[in-house]
Amino acid sequence: MSDTPGKGVSKFIADIRKGLNGKVKDAISEVAAKTGAQLIQRRTREGKGVATDGNATYTLKKLSARYIDFRKRQTLSPHTTATKSNLTFTGEMLGSLTAKRDSPGRWLIILKGSRNRKLAKYVAKARPFMHLSGGEIATIKSVARKKFDELVKTKL
Repeated sequence: MSDTPGKGVSKFIADIRKGLNGKVKDAISEVAAKTGAQLIQRRTREGKGVATDGNATYTLKKLSARYIDFRKRQTLSPHTTATKSNLTFTGEMLGSLTAKRDSPGRWLIILKGSRNRKLAKYVAKARPFMHLSGGEIATIKSVARKKFDELVKTKL
């Protein structure tokens, strides 16, 4: 009996490791980054931020009365109101959140456009939002696991 069950398992694990070095790792990273960008966008539009990765969400700092008066005279994004603190004035900054491939197997969550990056840096001083909460990290892990399972099934 030359093909023992142990060897079959070892080969299976070796095959998975090879896949993780290439297309599988890239696909999982892509789905994780895209999910992360969507979660940050949705949560922020709901008026919640996260100070550092893994922390709980918090309600974003209220808008000043003067800024609320200013917003009442402007055309705002359909995702906000004049009094809602959700980092959505025109919607451009949050709308530019996306996933971008940095290198094979490595995807990042970024804001497109230098203006949006500068604006995010400015608003994050008082209203940090570009982090993931513990619950959001758990969601990303779940999505990544599902993607991994899907890829393993298609490779077999």
